[in-house]
Amino acid sequence: MKNIVLFIYMMTFGFCAFSWDTARAADVPETLRNGPGAEVWRAFWEISAVPRGSGREAGIRDMLKAEADRLGLPATVDAVGNLLVRVPATRGREKEPVTVCHAHLDMVCDRVPESRHDFERDPIVPGVSGEWVSANGTTLGADNGIGVAALLALMRGAAAEHGRLELLFTVDEEGNFTGVYGLTPTFFEGRRLINLDSETDGELNIGCAGGRADTAVLPWPRKPAGGSDVQALRVTIGSLQGGHSGVDIHRGRANAIRLAGQLLRTVASVVPLRLIAIRGGSIDTTIPRDVLLDLVIPTKHLPFLAEMLPALQKRLRREYGAADPGIELRVVPILGRQPDALSVDETRKFTEFILELPSGIQQMSSQFPGLVETSMNPGVITTATESVTLISHLQSSKPPAIAALGETIARLAARHGGTCEAGVPYPPWQTSPDAPLVKKVCDLYRAVTGSAMKLNVVHAGLECGAIAERVPGMEMVSFGPTIENAHTPRERLNVPSVGRFFGLLTRLLAERF
Repeated sequence: MKNIVLFIYMMTFGFCAFSWDTARAADVPETLRNGPGAEVWRAFWEISAVPRGSGREAGIRDMLKAEADRLGLPATVDAVGNLLVRVPATRGREKEPVTVCHAHLDMVCDRVPESRHDFERDPIVPGVSGEWVSANGTTLGADNGIGVAALLALMRGAAAEHGRLELLFTVDEEGNFTGVYGLTPTFFEGRRLINLDSETDGELNIGCAGGRADTAVLPWPRKPAGGSDVQALRVTIGSLQGGHSGVDIHRGRANAIRLAGQLLRTVASVVPLRLIAIRGGSIDTTIPRDVLLDLVIPTKHLPFLAEMLPALQKRLRREYGAADPGIELRVVPILGRQPDALSVDETRKFTEFILELPSGIQQMSSQFPGLVETSMNPGVITTATESVTLISHLQSSKPPAIAALGETIARLAARHGGTCEAGVPYPPWQTSPDAPLVKKVCDLYRAVTGSAMKLNVVHAGLECGAIAERVPGMEMVSFGPTIENAHTPRERLNVPSVGRFFGLLTRLLAERF
């Protein structure tokens, strides 16, 4: 029977050895150091050296405050860890209204399975390939590190002329929005704000979705799995594209947790399957790229599994096509004492729960053609001794739609003997296309590029919604350079767009309005 297990291994794995050069670049590459936005690139390389996962922003905040102190700029840290740096106006513009420029300090920390990167200690290693900057097997942190870098460049005088500026650095945006929810209206003076957390060159975001993360917990009644006539296996669903649960949800990419349900249902149709554990996903706002399934099957059915997994892999690759062409199913035996597992019936019930959950796009917008209005992303799943926990991200520009999705999860969880806890919501936001700040940005963009700037309402959460809730009357817009595959190790930042982004920002700050 060991030979059969080896046969399964050979049929379904295709493991490759990867070698990653983890040496950090000593300086900004010459192509960036001497090109447009050079000040921003220097700053970006500096902040990339400082770990800054959500809830662990103290190092980057201390670095920025120390730089503000060196430059003689007043800097204040509030009770929740947000940093505000005040930059005085250039001569003759002292009496103009204050402009707030805003970015968040934290980044999503994710890596490829082969990487040994320690996000609490190791620097991000950016590198340039053609017109793109990316990291070495990890998230790059351009979301929102490039915004932070732009503000650091402003601190150092990269804008030749401007009124009074307040540079706002918030914490925990990729986590629970504790930074922006901890803001008080008196922390800053300005009542117009430029958010630098958008990801498409040539787009001006004038709105965003709201959302929340809901946590479902189901019982996991495992019992002894049997003796020598069963085999424990670890099945991996991996090599998916993943992506941001908001801005990439429309791209048709596979959700690994959803695929786990499909695999369990397919295998259980011919094999008496018992599930030991399931775990996958990294953060609820990321479409999960991989899932591990530990399961038990009778040894006599191992040949069936060896035939089924390659066929299922082929079917999934065909089903998802160009959106997710590299889906891989792999299996290895779990050696040693047979672990406890769910019964066949409990495994079936759990499979039903996964497949009944909403996943992906739920509603398109009638107001903005092509824009996703409501979506859900089952994002992170983990197994404890007696329970399994699933965290899903719910997003919509309409709060009642978010509430309805939460009720659906709670109803499904209760049907399977579990519970669901609703997360703290963040609100949607939308400003008028005719607002003065919107029109000013669009006019400048046309003057610089000769093209019209596209107005957009992004299907993702921006802190603008929470700021609008806490500071009524705040006028806001959001723009940024092009970032692709945010929240994944495939994240990359477009080089030419950074120069255009920073040029637009400094020109906007130079305007008198």
